[in-house]
Amino acid sequence: MIWWVLGPLAFVAVIVVVISVHEFGHFVFGKVFGIRVDEFAIGFGPRVISRQWGETVYAIRAIPLGGFVRMAGMIGHESEADAGERNFYRASIPKRLITLLAGVTFNVILGGILFTVVAMLPRPWSYTPGAPAMQGGLHD
Repeated sequence: MIWWVLGPLAFVAVIVVVISVHEFGHFVFGKVFGIRVDEFAIGFGPRVISRQWGETVYAIRAIPLGGFVRMAGMIGHESEADAGERNFYRASIPKRLITLLAGVTFNVILGGILFTVVAMLPRPWSYTPGAPAMQGGLHD
């Protein structure tokens, strides 16, 4: 009975972690390359919690199934605030490309770390007979 609650909560938790890592990749390289980052948000919809440090607003929003990093000049509309030389589209093409690809790159790194951790976990079916693990009481 509790699985109908834990299943969706676990799904949302995984989504939040994956999206947070992804957006953090964009955020880090945006900052490294001097692009003004206006907001780093996890979730969509209205802000639930937000805090501004420096020029960036960090926010948790109501619907935890997404996220975004808003950089100055990224949308390209005239109504957007102009950050001068710190606009996304005024950065060089390699810097923009790296900033855009950083999200998926951070997700690949997260996947590699998680697969490494899982591969390091002991598996009872892989113990050699007579090995110290078997002598210590672990059995197939």
